[in-house]
Amino acid sequence: MVREIYLRSPEDPNYEPGILEHTNSLEELLTQIRVLMGTKKGEVLGDFNFGTDIRYMVFNTVKGSIEIERLIKDAIDKYVYVTPGIDLSVKVNFGKDNNGAVYGVVDIFIDGVKTIGFLVD
Repeated sequence: MVREIYLRSPEDPNYEPGILEHTNSLEELLTQIRVLMGTKKGEVLGDFNFGTDIRYMVFNTVKGSIEIERLIKDAIDKYVYVTPGIDLSVKVNFGKDNNGAVYGVVDIFIDGVKTIGFLVD
């Protein structure tokens, strides 16, 4: 059995205090996705392609949501171990707040259920 370090933030609504490690495969998958999404390319010594550059993709390029979804899914396929038989998909949407500021929302679905999301603002 492999035990992994529990990395949920206390600000996470699903945070469980007092847990230092876990053996839950879904929790491990979500941890791997959080690390990948939170890392900019070039930040990992030894693999400068690790990461998503999500902020750059959303704000500094002319890429549409479908292309960003594909790039994120490609990164997940390359760097995250997804148990065979699990269906993982990515959906990106853009919007503007009441002040006109643009934001992006990246939702990740596991077996058709929105499981984790990221607000890029």
